[in-house]
Amino acid sequence: MTDPEGIVTTYTYDRLNQLKSISHPTLGLTSYSYDNASRLESKTLPNGIVTSYTFDDANRLKSLVTKHPNQTVLNQFGYTFDKSGNRLTRTTPEGTTTYTYDDLYQLKTVSAEPESFTYDPVGNRLTDQTGATYTYDDANRLLSRNGTTYQHDKNGNQTSDGATTYTYDEENRLLEVRDESNQSSVVSFQYDPFGNRMTKSVSGQTAYYLYDEEDTIGVFDLQGNPLATITHGPGIDEPLAALSHQPSAVSYYYSTDGLGSIDALASTTSDVKERYRYASFGSLTILNDEGQPQSTSVINHLNPLYTFTAREHDPESSLDFYRARSYEPSIGRFIQEDPLSLLDHDLSDLDLNQYLYTHNNPINFTDPEGLRDISILSGFKTQRYTVAIGPGTDGGGGIRIGNGGRIKTDPTPPYCPFSEDDAPHEILKFCEQLCDSRFDPKKEREAWNECFFDCLDSHN
Repeated sequence: MTDPEGIVTTYTYDRLNQLKSISHPTLGLTSYSYDNASRLESKTLPNGIVTSYTFDDANRLKSLVTKHPNQTVLNQFGYTFDKSGNRLTRTTPEGTTTYTYDDLYQLKTVSAEPESFTYDPVGNRLTDQTGATYTYDDANRLLSRNGTTYQHDKNGNQTSDGATTYTYDEENRLLEVRDESNQSSVVSFQYDPFGNRMTKSVSGQTAYYLYDEEDTIGVFDLQGNPLATITHGPGIDEPLAALSHQPSAVSYYYSTDGLGSIDALASTTSDVKERYRYASFGSLTILNDEGQPQSTSVINHLNPLYTFTAREHDPESSLDFYRARSYEPSIGRFIQEDPLSLLDHDLSDLDLNQYLYTHNNPINFTDPEGLRDISILSGFKTQRYTVAIGPGTDGGGGIRIGNGGRIKTDPTPPYCPFSEDDAPHEILKFCEQLCDSRFDPKKEREAWNECFFDCLDSHN
């Protein structure tokens, strides 16, 4: 790939067409290895930091260990699962966190922090561990949270939380966040016709963003001077390294946890510069190299700050940018309605709520585009719409994957050789791997999605 500055990023592949390496002339070489089942086994960053992965027999990530070149463990995560396939525990050097879920697989309790949540029948959060209570209108718009009053426009976009106002364009994309106390602009954005964020303006400074498909690969100021250069891995939301050009050239390298959230930022010499800690729904705490909380990141405020699920966090507004929509971690929901949610005509109760993030299951799913849930349990990140597992309308068991009302046109869909009694994750894994063998999920996304849903339909 050659960017507008003429810098060439080179990709190599093994004999199975699996990505073997990514080489950037400044940020260096990232290499990958795979096990016999074509699952990611290791990733080596240019600074020598190595992350190793292991999986269980159901193809679920069992452990992730990241080590310094001197073999010091920088981060370590181990996972176990309940009988429904949800993560039951997460073990780190600091201890073990246990998760519980309700009958709809919504996150109910988290032992470590601790956290707890209750919900109404359509997934609106009613209470949390702080004692906060939430109220909503009939359209699932948040009205109040412990004395804070929220307002929305006619399209369902959140316009005020009492301290901050939000404005949107005709396509319901967030344009500006303003401080209500002095009516000053906190941050503003512009978008291209495809919905990519093209500019971000803060305190009179504006950054322009350059994309390779959905990934930001360059940031520039008004004069065209580079602010940042970023390389990404093969999956969606997989930043590998960033070169910050101003005020001086500094390179940073990313390591992640088992959700794909950025866990630490390291230097060229592999020293950790800052770490990130999250509540279950993504509320962020930044720690410095000594483990002390800090209010700002070492990343320039105009450059992407990748944090929860490796999405871009805007510290000015405390919102996370999930492409189609903005997400507010403190309340665990999007501040705009889902533009695709009502296209599926076979909706569950939770599907009727257009503000939910991952159907309240942020431990096992992500939503990188703000449009659909993605399971992070397998060795492959794959796009997924609504997942519903349980009894069918005819009394039998089954699995339903809502696909946003898309029409199937392939007369010979892939065959899925599983019975109704097979574990849902085995069915999903089969369909993922089958379609991975036929299409590149990053470059041929539409064809991959058609293959995936046709495979699931052949099981149903």
